[in-house]
Amino acid sequence: MFKELQRTRRLIDDQRAQLTQAKEQTSKMNQTLNDIGRSNEEIRNSLSLAVKLRSDFGSGVCLIAGTYYFVEAGTGRPLRYPEAQLNESGAAVQNSGDPTTLTPEGNAAVAEFQFSGSGFYVGDGYVVTNRHIAQPWLADERAQSLSSSVRGNRGSRS
Repeated sequence: MFKELQRTRRLIDDQRAQLTQAKEQTSKMNQTLNDIGRSNEEIRNSLSLAVKLRSDFGSGVCLIAGTYYFVEAGTGRPLRYPEAQLNESGAAVQNSGDPTTLTPEGNAAVAEFQFSGSGFYVGDGYVVTNRHIAQPWLADERAQSLSSSVRGNRGSRS
């Protein structure tokens, strides 16, 4: 019985040593994984902003869509396309290829422009996007050509 008890104690001591060694290996492995995680985060943070945004906020991609229109300086009245000219038979007369002039006068359609783009929801009600989406009139060729021919007050009071 004494020899059996000695053998059992040796087995327990061996198992305790193996358990201690396993705990040390587990601790080293956790440290290595933490180091790899930190290294990956440092690499990701050093990449371009687009890659970082995709990584951090990829699940928050959103569609941004809307319309904008120009208004007359001073009055805030929306600028409209010219009203169609009618001939004697009531048919619309085509203009002679003159550039479209916007005016706040009349009842023609308001000159509205649609835009769409994407952004990233970053929390607290904020969306990060590009300037050509946030201020579409700056990049829209149609709006640029029309804004140069606006026949409104252009900032002066009438």
